[in-house]
Amino acid sequence: MNQFLDTGFVVEDALVFSRWQGFDDEFNEIPQIRLNGEIGCLGRILITVDKYLNILEGSGDNAVVQTFSYAYNASIQGHGNIFRYDNQDDIFMFNLGHADEHHKHLFNWRVADQLGNVIWVGYEGWPKLDQIIREAESWYWENRSELFFPEQSAQIGKGRFAAFPISDLQKFPPSLDS
Repeated sequence: MNQFLDTGFVVEDALVFSRWQGFDDEFNEIPQIRLNGEIGCLGRILITVDKYLNILEGSGDNAVVQTFSYAYNASIQGHGNIFRYDNQDDIFMFNLGHADEHHKHLFNWRVADQLGNVIWVGYEGWPKLDQIIREAESWYWENRSELFFPEQSAQIGKGRFAAFPISDLQKFPPSLDS
């Protein structure tokens, strides 16, 4: 995370690793590690992480782990989502004919509406956390001029629907017609 803090796009993070207990299809216990929390970025971009890793062998710093379940959500705090990657809803695999459950949602952040169909990314294409941060940073630079507060950071611990001062409501982004 330090490499992203050093660039200035990521301002702070509150990611926490914790022990977790999962279960397989036969209800056998599987030791897991859970990574969850938030990453506050410029433009009031908030990246929310909820990820479960199966411990395959070993323990502590020497544990061999594999991601089992994940959800990465990037949003503009106080507005709407930008994108979300996850593998937590099988409906896309069964109802849309995707080969597996790994997919991406795109949103119009101004009105929090999903754009088009869910995009299948596949088992081989699911992103790691560093790729999510890089994608959010690229999105920031491509859309910076449309953001209400491009130099402000998201507020950690307040969720994506954080309230901001009423004076913020009087400020508008640059015209979308220009």
